[in-house]
Amino acid sequence: MNAQVFYLSVGEKIVAWLRLEVHGKGNALIPTELEGLRSFYLSSVSNQSLVTDKRVTGIGGIFFKAKDPKKLMDWYEKHLSVKPEQKGSTTAMFQWREDEHPGNFGQTVWAIFPHDTRYFDPSSSPFMINFRVSNLKEVLDQLRKEGVRVDDKIEEYDYGKFGWIIDPEGNRIELWEPTRVSPHP
Repeated sequence: MNAQVFYLSVGEKIVAWLRLEVHGKGNALIPTELEGLRSFYLSSVSNQSLVTDKRVTGIGGIFFKAKDPKKLMDWYEKHLSVKPEQKGSTTAMFQWREDEHPGNFGQTVWAIFPHDTRYFDPSSSPFMINFRVSNLKEVLDQLRKEGVRVDDKIEEYDYGKFGWIIDPEGNRIELWEPTRVSPHP
C-alpha cells in the first residue's frame, strides 16, 4: 500500500494537508486523514494519471510522411531490420511487456504514410506522434481547461479510443487510450 501526502499552502504557511492511500488493483484513492479543510472533492482517475500529473504513459506510435512509402519501408527493412506488419505494408509493430503487468503486452506502431495524407491535418508537419494515456476523456478535459487546442472528435475502436490536440507549433498529436491488452498466447 502506497501513501501520498498533499499540502495546501498560502505563501510559506501550510493551511491544510491530505493523506491519501492507494488500495488494490484499481488504485482507488482513499482519504485517510484530512485536516484544515471543510470540504474536499476527489474525482476518480484511472491509474492516478491526473493526480500525479502523469498524463502520458508511453509512446503509442510514430507516424511520418514519405514520397514513396513502400520503397522507404523496403529500405528500413533491408538496412535496419524493421519488419512490416504484413507483406506490402508500410506499418511495423513493436511489441513490449507492460512494466506493472509483465504478463500483458503492449505495442508501439511505426508507420509511413503517403506524402499527401490528410490524416495529419490540420498540421502541415511531416510527422505525428501518438502518446498512450490512461484516461483520454480526463486528459482532454484538463488540456481544454489549460487552453490547449483540442479536436472535438473522439474515435473509438476495439483497440482503444483516440483524440487529438495541436501543440504550440502546429503539430498534430494523437492521444490513445488503449483497451486492456490481454496476454499473448
